[in-house]
Amino acid sequence: MRIARDCHGFTLIEVLVALAIIAVALGGGLRALGQLTQSAERLPQVVAAQACLDNALAGVRLTGRRPATGEQRSVCVQGRHTFAVVLHVMPTPNPGLMRIEGRALDADGHATAQIVSLAGDS
Repeated sequence: MRIARDCHGFTLIEVLVALAIIAVALGGGLRALGQLTQSAERLPQVVAAQACLDNALAGVRLTGRRPATGEQRSVCVQGRHTFAVVLHVMPTPNPGLMRIEGRALDADGHATAQIVSLAGDS
């Protein structure tokens, strides 16, 4: 005697494979969301650090004189962020230009933003 079976539906293996695929996709999505949140939290600090560097370079250019070789340090406050701005002034092969490398350091001494520029005689 034969029992007639109409098999409709999925096997247990098929369901487990589908759940595994969904779990991997959700894990990747959560990781991407975490990175996005971290970047969004850091953005105001980076923008403020960049403004400090821009201000420091503008100050160098506004003097109208060639900057002295060496390191210049200053403190910059932008909103609720405070940075130590370090400018390294170095000569270039062109005697009329000086290379300026700037870094804005946070309270822990980590570089939040960096910039490289050239300055010369006006």
